[in-house]
Amino acid sequence: MWRPCDPDELGNPEVLSELEAAHDESIHSVIPPRYDAYGRLASLPVGEELDALSELLTRHTTTPAHCSFLAWEGLHMGMPHLDSPATLDLQDRPHHAFRGAATDLADLAEHLGTLGMAERLGIAEIPHQTRRNSAMVPSFWWPDDLAWFAGWHIDAAYVVLGGSEDLLTDLASSNQIGVRRLPANAELEFDH
Repeated sequence: MWRPCDPDELGNPEVLSELEAAHDESIHSVIPPRYDAYGRLASLPVGEELDALSELLTRHTTTPAHCSFLAWEGLHMGMPHLDSPATLDLQDRPHHAFRGAATDLADLAEHLGTLGMAERLGIAEIPHQTRRNSAMVPSFWWPDDLAWFAGWHIDAAYVVLGGSEDLLTDLASSNQIGVRRLPANAELEFDH
């Protein structure tokens, strides 16, 4: 089960310095330039696509039970509802840190997507299908072995992944995940 954590508990936090170094409009502002292959999802995954992505990423790491997640504080209206007051500044934005397993991705995304929603709507509990459809993936996530890295930019509402050729081949052949390969020097496509 995922949990809020102190930024000092993140796995291989030095990888984040690679994102800071590429603070521009390239894909390397959301994933480090250390991978053999890159791809982008058509959008931010929810529901079955998010489940399939989580399952596939789990198979492509030797540390599936040990992953780090960062969620940008400004993304969610309800972020103050988090139990983790500590933040990590990355690219001039405060992020909340979490630890968990690769299989926790969908549950964490559903939690992030519905933070404060029950209070705003005046209801006791968010219905299951609403949680599934309101999922909001973290800004960045990666396993401790750095076998892959996923991230997205607020102005480019899709996930970019870096990993092995095998990972990108599996993503491309999945019926549930829409992915397009990217060259290593690709620029982000912004939704302005």
